[in-house]
Formats: sequence, structure tokens, C-alpha cells
Amino acid sequence: MQLPTKLYKTGEQLPFANTKAPYAADYDFDAHTVEPPPMQNTAPALAVRNLYNVHTETANMRSGLLTEMARAAALANDPDVPDVGPPLKALYAFTTDEVEACVTTPEIYEALKPACLVLTSAVAFERARRAKLSQPTMSLQGGLESVRRGLKTRSGFAVPDAVIAAMILRKPVPFLALTTPALRAFSLGQREFPTQVFAHHGFRW
Repeated sequence: MQLPTKLYKTGEQLPFANTKAPYAADYDFDAHTVEPPPMQNTAPALAVRNLYNVHTETANMRSGLLTEMARAAALANDPDVPDVGPPLKALYAFTTDEVEACVTTPEIYEALKPACLVLTSAVAFERARRAKLSQPTMSLQGGLESVRRGLKTRSGFAVPDAVIAAMILRKPVPFLALTTPALRAFSLGQREFPTQVFAHHGFRW
């Protein structure tokens, strides 16, 4: 990965940092490392969104590296400093159906490679979740109903898989759904966890 070596002298404008060299002691480098929310548009074909993410992830990593180089130069009080990286770009999200298809039909996942980090992480999580669910349940003494191992609340109620999946896929979870009464109701099957529904009409390659 080739990086530009241009350095800016005192008083010169840093285009992406939107300030003049050198950096102020309280310059907010972290503001340039915040990723924008994922794009929820599923109109582009799965392969197109994956390929877009592959290139965008590379560009974002390059931008992040430039920002860290600028931060290091500022901390070292270098007389000439580089600019921070360009603004990070949003990545495409993937539907539950698409992730499940990549897990249940390896040929689909193989055809997409190189897979972007977003899809790779989602597929890895789904595989781990399925492997966990396929493990034998643990029977408790006294004839109690067997329970699956997993994340639980302080009160002992299981955290729904939908909550865990949402966190992995960076999808917002309704705040009230995370309260103890709500998690208890979901665990006992008294309520269904609110999830986003995607219309499934097959996959567009």
C-alpha cells in the first residue's frame, strides 16, 4: 500500500484536516476515524455490494493509516506534518437472507471471494451461532428443562440471538427491547423480538 509522502510546512493548509500546519495540541484526530452508518440499500446485486465494500474497506484502511501517521507526527512535534486521511466512506449492509445463503450454500460464498470484511464477519458469526445451537443441551439435576448455553441477563434470562446478531451486523436495536422485562418476555416466548423484515425475491448476481 503506497502512501503519499507530502509534508506540510508551518502555515500551509492541510486540506482534509481543515486547519493549518502544525496541528494544535487539542486537534481532534479521532473525528476522522468515525465510520459513517452502513448503507441499507439492497437494490445493487449482492456481488456488486460485496465488491464495492472490498474496495471501500481498503480505501478506509488507507485513510485510517494516514490519520494515524499525522497523529504520530503531531505527538512527536515534527516541524513538517502530513495531512490526515480523506473522509471514511459508508459500506453496504447485507440482509439476513444473504448471510444465511452464504452459510448454507458454500458455492455462493466462494463465488463472491474476495469477500469484504463486513460479509466475512457476518458469515463467521452465523456459522458460530449454528454450531453452538447444534451442540447437545445441558440437562440440570432435578428434572428441570435443559437450557442452552449462551449470553444471559443478570436475572438469568437468555439474551435473544437477534440481539447478538444485530450487534455483530451493526444494526440498531430498539432501546426498550433491551430492558429486563422485555428480555424476560422474549426469553419465555411471551413476545417476539422486533426485527427488520427484508422481502426475499432471490439473489441478483
